[in-house]
Amino acid sequence: MKAYEGAFSREIASILKDNETIVAIKKTVIESEAQVRLACELTNKSFGSTKQIAKDRRTEFVLWISGEHEIKKAMDRTMPKENEKCIFLALDEKNEDELEEIVVKGAKKIRLSKKIDPIELERISLSRT
Repeated sequence: MKAYEGAFSREIASILKDNETIVAIKKTVIESEAQVRLACELTNKSFGSTKQIAKDRRTEFVLWISGEHEIKKAMDRTMPKENEKCIFLALDEKNEDELEEIVVKGAKKIRLSKKIDPIELERISLSRT
């Protein structure tokens, strides 16, 4: 899974606005690769089913990664402000090249931690029960 760290900007926001598979999340929200993979898996599983809350994959992912039920709360918890450090992710491996094209300016490729926080994973997985 490719991830980049960089500062959020209006330019990036306008590029991501119409892109459903690339997401920018506050750096403080992402703790591990396992957390992101679980949120992606739950997004894919719920999207298109009766369990989905959001109308698009990116918003559904934000709901899962934040552990929130309400879109506004999830956005407030995860969406970076102007010049705030964030992590850019592709929600689908086939969109990783597109991710590189979008965030290459000033962003650096990072490795997400392999360390698993069971409490964080539990918070995500139980957020809709």
